[in-house]
Amino acid sequence: MSESVLLHNGMIYPMDGQEARAEALAIREGRILRIGTAAEAREALPSPDLEIDLHGRAVLPSFVDNLTILSHEIGAKVFLDLSGLLNVPEIFAMIEQATRRSERGEWIAGYGWNKSHWGWQRFPHRADLDLVSPHHPVFLLSSDGRVAWTNSMALEQIGIRRDTTNPPGGEIERDSTTGAATGILKESAVDLVRPFLPRPETDVLENALRDIVRYYHSVGVTAASTLALQGEIELLTRIDKPLGLDFDLTLHVHNHDRELCAERGWKTGSGVSGFSIGALWAAVDGTLLSRTAWMLEPYVVNWDLHGIQITPGEELEDLARWCLASGWDVLFHASGDAACRTVIETLQKTGFGCGMHTALIAGGDLVSEEDLQGIPKCRLGLCCNPIKKVTESDAGKTYWGNRWNRAHPLNAWKQAGAALRFSSMEPLGGWSPLKALQVATDPAQKGMGLTLVEGLEALCSRFSHTAAEPCKKGLLADGASADLVVLSGDPARVSSQEISDLRVDMTFYEGNMVFNREGQPS
Repeated sequence: MSESVLLHNGMIYPMDGQEARAEALAIREGRILRIGTAAEAREALPSPDLEIDLHGRAVLPSFVDNLTILSHEIGAKVFLDLSGLLNVPEIFAMIEQATRRSERGEWIAGYGWNKSHWGWQRFPHRADLDLVSPHHPVFLLSSDGRVAWTNSMALEQIGIRRDTTNPPGGEIERDSTTGAATGILKESAVDLVRPFLPRPETDVLENALRDIVRYYHSVGVTAASTLALQGEIELLTRIDKPLGLDFDLTLHVHNHDRELCAERGWKTGSGVSGFSIGALWAAVDGTLLSRTAWMLEPYVVNWDLHGIQITPGEELEDLARWCLASGWDVLFHASGDAACRTVIETLQKTGFGCGMHTALIAGGDLVSEEDLQGIPKCRLGLCCNPIKKVTESDAGKTYWGNRWNRAHPLNAWKQAGAALRFSSMEPLGGWSPLKALQVATDPAQKGMGLTLVEGLEALCSRFSHTAAEPCKKGLLADGASADLVVLSGDPARVSSQEISDLRVDMTFYEGNMVFNREGQPS
């Protein structure tokens, strides 16, 4: 049972749609007993187990990562984490060390490389890896999870030859002169490798998941939604509830696994081994960094390149209709403007979202004003990472040219009726919720410029994935779960550029203090 807690002398944001702020709140048995003035809170809880003087600090509902890829985070913890490496020699050094620890023929796996960090436009080559790992198959997944860099031994083991055709929705990159595979596998071609990768022991996975949740708590996050495949669902349902993670996790299930869900009786809102089931998802296209985002006009660097359409429009329509008939929310990953147009056309043709279930779009990085105007009135949500407007700026200008000026149009999506929800999307390297808030509320960022209240709502709210309550907002109210965060200052009293300088001082989950920067027992 959690302690009773009294927080007072603060600036407390109930996030209830009202302008008024509270100065104190009382917590008992994991819920907010009273929020209001100091006298009201103390009257409700005269003898708390723990009393905290906030000294004017802000209190908000805890933050939510509305879309991550937890399997990539776990992979980086269990295998090689490449996300912080800024050049290829550093990667080679890490692989060489891994080969010394492994038996000949064992797979070497790594996660999180980003060629933009190296100053490269071209993709790396299998021959580069062959130099440092001739006797171990190597699989290195990019930071966005869309491209695998493999060596010759890996290609041989998975059976990729000169005459191997591209899988639907994917590409085996080939040398333009020889036709030989370069070692770069894009989108669905990455799936050719997954069956060969090593499967860690459960205790190793448990420790990795604990580390990830510990980081989330340190930045004020107590809930996340993740894209999951069948194998990942089995993995996560094995390791969660006995761990007592103090964390809410929602699993979005891949469209290919919908028959499995039907067999098990799962649908949106189901509870499975301590997790919640969210939407059925499908990837419409790839990403900007991997040059696989599906575009109406070609990429500036290659006028023959439009990206990759992973899932055809008719399959998306079939998915939406199946979800309508079976009681599911639906989630489409769509980055490029061609992909966003296809999703909007799917909503128009199927009428999805006009009933009790929600249509989610992950990304929405580039979309035309005309297509936005065609969005039907429906329950629509956009999972987005505003930080990309900054971190992908160089790549966006290089690959999309002037179109980058229209990228990440959060205000336009909001005006079209979409509920905005902030997400890490590509989590490796550590997501900063306050940085996301800072970028989204910065008037200098074209297409963004959300108000502070709008930004906080996008950061503190989640999609509940229930028919009765399609969009659960993060609230601090009497009777609500005591999931909250204490900041080092008040975001309303600093400029938008200074928001990311604020720190998370404390995080509470169901009334328990799960993080305390000051080092008090939690």
